[in-house]
Amino acid sequence: MAIFTTGLKTGSYLTKLRTNRNFVAIDADAQNYINRSITAGNTVSASQTTAIVNLIVALKANSLWTKIGLLWRPHNATFAGSNICLKHPNTNLQITFTNFVSGDLTINGLKGNGSNKHARLNYVPDTYHIATSTSVSYKLESAETGNDIAEFGSNSGSPFIYWQSYPRFTSSGIDFTELYSGNGSAFISTTAYAGSILGRWSFIRESAPNFQIRRNKSQITAITNNAQTGTALPTTDLAAWGVFDNSSNAVGLLSPRRMSEIMLASGLTTAEINTYEDLMNTFATAIGA
Repeated sequence: MAIFTTGLKTGSYLTKLRTNRNFVAIDADAQNYINRSITAGNTVSASQTTAIVNLIVALKANSLWTKIGLLWRPHNATFAGSNICLKHPNTNLQITFTNFVSGDLTINGLKGNGSNKHARLNYVPDTYHIATSTSVSYKLESAETGNDIAEFGSNSGSPFIYWQSYPRFTSSGIDFTELYSGNGSAFISTTAYAGSILGRWSFIRESAPNFQIRRNKSQITAITNNAQTGTALPTTDLAAWGVFDNSSNAVGLLSPRRMSEIMLASGLTTAEINTYEDLMNTFATAIGA
């Protein structure tokens, strides 16, 4: 694939591709994502290529790429190949969509219906995650309300233990939990919250025993002196637009909301999650979101 672009910095992250016209610098991981997207039936324009390369190079330059285990953010509104992740630990196992159709996707993300549309991330934390100090982020683009719905997570049967990516917006605020397998007391707290649920939500444990919830770079709540409730990571898969139940091999708590981004990482600091948000906002602008 010959790509002609300007303004890309060369360096250790980049592979130089020689063409008949000039040298073209493109990041190898960006090229891998582009190739997989095209193979899956998507299209990648010149401007989208530049946006993808700039994002991945910037994530690497800020030491975020190696900490990120999974990053999903469609670069356009083409449904084919929109399940391909910018980063997934196993490029042969991308997100598996169930019951979604092309009309559910816009440049601002994919919308569930709260009844049968969901996805499996094919991401088992115990297999792929590099540390128990987890960081989770996702961006909500629509705010449909309802009871017993979640954007993504997992449980291991009874007792229900959810990963920290499970906030449930209720009349009382936000129920949120942090999952470590084998511990039935993983529930952390309910925090009062009456604001908008739109935007990018991040859940980080920067350093034990402190845990915080953030929305659009602002802290919603911080839990101090809250020790991790276990040391083992979940051996269950994670679902999106719902929660994967390992005991029934089904997805429940299905969400009708539109979500444009999912990120799972290990041990991001507050400063790093803020940098990540800035880079993802720049990427969204570049692709016309």
